Amino acid sequence: MRKEKKLKFAVIDAETDPFDGENFVTPFIWGFFDGTIYKQFDGPYCTENLADFLSKYKGNVFAHNGGKFDFHFLIEYFEKESALRVINGRIAKAKLGKATLRDSYCLLPVPLSNLEKEQFDYSILTADKRLIPENKEKIEIYLKSDCVNLFNYVKEFIDTYGLNLTLAATALKQWELISNTQAPKSNKQYYDKFLPHYYGGRVQPFQSGIFEGKYKIYDIKSAYPTAMKFDHPIGIDYYETRKPKDSLLSQSMISVECLSKGAFPLRTKEGLMFPHEKGIYHVTGWEFIKAIETGTISNHRILNSYVFEETTSFGDYVDHFYKMKSEADFQLKTATDETRVFWNSKRTFAKLFLNSLYGKFASNPENYEEFYIDEYGAIPVDDYAPGPIYGDMQLFGRDLPEDKWRFFNIVTAASITGWVRAYLWESIQKCENVLYCDTDSIICTNGDKLPIGDNLGNWDLEGTANKIAIAGKKLYACFLESGKTKIACKGVRISADEIVKVAEGHTIQYKSEAESFSLKQGKHFITRNVQKTC
Repeated sequence: MRKEKKLKFAVIDAETDPFDGENFVTPFIWGFFDGTIYKQFDGPYCTENLADFLSKYKGNVFAHNGGKFDFHFLIEYFEKESALRVINGRIAKAKLGKATLRDSYCLLPVPLSNLEKEQFDYSILTADKRLIPENKEKIEIYLKSDCVNLFNYVKEFIDTYGLNLTLAATALKQWELISNTQAPKSNKQYYDKFLPHYYGGRVQPFQSGIFEGKYKIYDIKSAYPTAMKFDHPIGIDYYETRKPKDSLLSQSMISVECLSKGAFPLRTKEGLMFPHEKGIYHVTGWEFIKAIETGTISNHRILNSYVFEETTSFGDYVDHFYKMKSEADFQLKTATDETRVFWNSKRTFAKLFLNSLYGKFASNPENYEEFYIDEYGAIPVDDYAPGPIYGDMQLFGRDLPEDKWRFFNIVTAASITGWVRAYLWESIQKCENVLYCDTDSIICTNGDKLPIGDNLGNWDLEGTANKIAIAGKKLYACFLESGKTKIACKGVRISADEIVKVAEGHTIQYKSEAESFSLKQGKHFITRNVQKTC
């Protein structure tokens, strides 16, 4: 019997000056760990020395968030005429000599601090402090701990689930394995036909400004995993009818003309909205059913419905990982230092898998690009276009060729996300004085009619606030009675007090402390005027 070859891999990490929002940083020390050997590269040529070492390492090398940070310091050392795998602007995979660089964030899309990270005083990273002997020792110990912790999590993940480029690809393979089935296949025409029925989560400020009193914040326990336990279309065969049977509504995509009273989504230039107006709406059967039950549409006329003949439940997949998460939660209550990392990894993996499968069904390869890197001034091959320059190297890119496109089933993803929006809308109708909702949460004065409990799909009272500031979608602050604050500020990092100012009508000027790395734009700081948008 042929012996299976063991995967060879290592991890790297770097320390730089603290981010200050003014100066671009460069590494002053790198760490490398392969499970046995730890090597350190420091001094003015630390990056060059690391690159030289990696060029001789025949194996995979992971860096957490490497595609948005660490790898950008190494681009000029990448293998010439080599392909880059890029996902949403992130370098997911690249060649540096014999080494294959991979971003572990693609597999474990959580901050490293959520995995395992030591406490550390970042102020000692400045040039005037880091060479002080006691500080230098602390930095070296901290860097090594980051490398060891990351290695352990990556090893546990790969040993259990194999090596794939992304978590979504891994989740799809796990579902195929657990359900003993194959992922569905469709095409561009199918995707385009049903794209109007596919939307993201419902994010909506019903009111804006400053609210003082007693407000409650509720969350659905595992909204998308709950949705996945219901039957959803999985095959691509369907038939059209204007009079679908009630029993088949849930496995249908529906185009309906009606007066919607906030029940249905509508794409606009300002984003996804839920208007109170007459129009034509393209929704899922789940949303149509709940709109009828809650009386939030009227004078409706079904223009067309597409009923799918083959459905499936992802229940076995959900049950597998939910059981794993529940067991980890139980074990972590009494875990020792030796077992805590193991059970924390199990819990983290389970949470990621529970929420990472459904989106894969809606992936659109038309949005993908291919890149390769070569010497500056090289003549691009095929239909690649020249791009940014990195030292003596230049990036070349093109849209993903059609012969490499792979469509799954956007209707499956539409049905799952539609279930969650329908359940959220039904729940909103049970609450009093709703201020805000966000995909799987509601802020209101009273949600006592919601089913509170520990089971999948139940609601949880996250906290009670005495002050709420709402300035827009994904931009709010809750001042909890416990003394803590819950904030959302997508795209910026501002404080709860700054969100209050924005909610009052002021404009906050935001500039990121850390530079943003972009393959097409290079290094830059994000600046933004944060204003009230509702």
